Amino acid sequence: MLSRLMAGTSAIAAMLALCMGNPASAARGNEQGDGSATVRCGVDTMAGLRPAVRFDSRYYLADMAWQDAGVRFSELRMFQGRALPAVRTADNQGAEGYAVMDGQQWSSPQRQAGIYFMESIPGVGLHTVKCKGPKIDAGNSSASLEWDDLYGYRSFRMYMDENSMTIEGYDPSTGQPTDNWFLSLIAAREKSEDLPFTVIIPQRISAISGRNQYSVDIVQGTVALNQEDTPPAFSIYPESGKIMLKFDSRD
Repeated sequence: MLSRLMAGTSAIAAMLALCMGNPASAARGNEQGDGSATVRCGVDTMAGLRPAVRFDSRYYLADMAWQDAGVRFSELRMFQGRALPAVRTADNQGAEGYAVMDGQQWSSPQRQAGIYFMESIPGVGLHTVKCKGPKIDAGNSSASLEWDDLYGYRSFRMYMDENSMTIEGYDPSTGQPTDNWFLSLIAAREKSEDLPFTVIIPQRISAISGRNQYSVDIVQGTVALNQEDTPPAFSIYPESGKIMLKFDSRD
């Protein structure tokens, strides 16, 4: 898990290895926050030293790793506009919040939970999108990522700011958007009681934690329940090549 990566002193020292763009901006993003977000990039030792990114803002936390099987969100959590400390350390970067993906709790020895980049291949079926490592431009309160699939016919751009995430797929040869990909939540079947989701409708995913209700709004794209899955999970499909999520909704 990337959360384990962040707790290790040696891993913290390696955070800048993948950051692109303005080195000073990237360094500030990796070492401290401005009260709205922090960004860290490095390698995920639990995924065989694959590229990994952690974006931590007042409203959400996202852990991503580029593994052999493709790109995966191992952690995605919402918060109630929390105040971030000026300096982020292993001791104060707690990730309780409200789970949209809990890769540790929702996994089993047979199934690694995550929100995966997926595609449907005619005559073959569903597969993870296999991708190259990302180029990352990390600032104090935002992060921009770009990466290609292994076969060169599809590229992705991703932008994360304080309360939203936008992912765009496009054909690198033409620049035209492509919808031949989607995000899919995969969890171990025996973890069905751990999933917090209560309502999944086209533009919103609602969940409950204790007495707290929370929602992810799909500003662009459409979410649908995976009917074949037990426990109930969801997939988010792009619209005009783009998915945009907002993480500051409380019901």
